[in-house]
Amino acid sequence: MARTPDTITTLEHADGHTSELRIFDAAGPKGIVLILPGIAVGARYYDPIAEAFAAAGYTAASTELPGQGTSTIGVGRRATPTGYHDAAAKDFPLAVDTLRAHTADPELPLYMLGHSQGGQLAAYYAAREAIMRSPGRGLSGVIGVATQSPFHRGYAPNVGRRLRAGSMVLPIGAGLFGAVPASFFGGEGLQPGRRILDWSQLVRTGRMNPLGADVDYLEGMEKVRTPALAITLPGDELAPQSAARYWLDFFPNAPRTMRHIDADLGHNKWARTPEPILEAVLDWISKVPAA
Repeated sequence: MARTPDTITTLEHADGHTSELRIFDAAGPKGIVLILPGIAVGARYYDPIAEAFAAAGYTAASTELPGQGTSTIGVGRRATPTGYHDAAAKDFPLAVDTLRAHTADPELPLYMLGHSQGGQLAAYYAAREAIMRSPGRGLSGVIGVATQSPFHRGYAPNVGRRLRAGSMVLPIGAGLFGAVPASFFGGEGLQPGRRILDWSQLVRTGRMNPLGADVDYLEGMEKVRTPALAITLPGDELAPQSAARYWLDFFPNAPRTMRHIDADLGHNKWARTPEPILEAVLDWISKVPAA
């Protein structure tokens, strides 16, 4: 069982909603790791792996995806729209800035670790920052654990057909109600409609074109030089190696690495049993140049 975070900071977002940033401090940190959750998973779930990174010398924190965990943003037709662009342009920069201020060392390398959909969103953040080049927000590495592009061609035919069907049906609910049931993804509660519309577009085309974008995300991905690591796990039908390769294809001009961990940790359990993932990430960090 993980210990309590050293700091739980309340993030105050521009639209008025709040969410938690759960920080585990390292003594004399060598870097920073910001963890982005998977769909329908709260930030608290990642406490064990954040604690493990802190013990290894990296201050680590988990933040919420809007509409999940401690996030107070509304979900529905009258709620603030929140999709892939909104997370990359507003929510994650706020978390990064807060974490940078907490460590008080602007030179520490920053790594973004995304789980499942969180890995997709990390790629969008990297693309946007490759264009914006905001001080203190650049990344030294992007890590996707049990992550993927949801592009239907990255899956076995039966799974790909289900994804394509979902990408056509779920937008109807997103348009009518501003939300869709997370049960389609194996979770509970509701997911924000705009995020599901962006996900559906990725399923159909495999291309980044999020709603509300103020930059060309495809152009941004061409500019990214940040090293990217994809970690896959056996038996993970939600993020098979073929889908993880499509995720790595988001980074056409960056150093890319794929590692398969032979541990029975499934799509989610690795975050609670973090040692194999931690070992792989630390080994990779030791071999990639600092940005």
